[in-house]
Amino acid sequence: MRIRTIKPEFWQSESLSRISREARLLFIGLFSACDDSGKTRAASRFLASLLFPYDDDAPKAIEGWLKELEKEGCIRRYVVDGNTYLDIPKWRDHQKIDKPSASKLPPFAEDSRPFAEPSRTVVIGSGIRDQGTGTIAPAGAVAKESERDMIFEALCAATGTEIASLTKSGRGAINGALRDIRAASPQVTAEEIQSRARAYARKFPSAALTAPALAKHWASCGSTAGTESMAEFVERMNRPIPAGFTR
Repeated sequence: MRIRTIKPEFWQSESLSRISREARLLFIGLFSACDDSGKTRAASRFLASLLFPYDDDAPKAIEGWLKELEKEGCIRRYVVDGNTYLDIPKWRDHQKIDKPSASKLPPFAEDSRPFAEPSRTVVIGSGIRDQGTGTIAPAGAVAKESERDMIFEALCAATGTEIASLTKSGRGAINGALRDIRAASPQVTAEEIQSRARAYARKFPSAALTAPALAKHWASCGSTAGTESMAEFVERMNRPIPAGFTR
């Protein structure tokens, strides 16, 4: 965190008047969080803990505040090597730094922006129109599309993946894993994904829990042994040990 200044013009800015007070406060906080080039790490949980450590609602609300700032062009979020960053495009308008230190963070590039999934609206009588491609799906696909989105979100949550930070290639990897999972379990539910993710973490404690890895070991993480609950584990560990045996 660094000492920064707030210019008087900040309070009369029309663009900032279009965002919430919370988003404006976040923007001010980012002045201190950013390095001398106007860049900072930007994972939502990191920023919430850094700038709003005593606000219980911040971890859930901060994503909305960041989107407000993005919409007004106050910040640009981007992903490099799986890590999320942001920069302030008009940094020099906000801060005057006499002897700036060189940034250790990667620079913004247009192709490093998080990939946003096209929005979908239901077209009565014809199905779903994808506003990003203009494609209309059959009417029978409406329920299935909604279900697929829910399962996608469940898979991201189970593997600790922030949807807002996904690049196009990252989203493609998760979609590929989801296809493999649905091929093995056509009626897969969010609860089953969470259960098998926990089983994977117990079975491979030193391995990274990713969507492709979970899909690869999907079958082996669905056995009774692989889904032992914490209560069952504690009960098993408290059983008397037979003579001549060790755990």
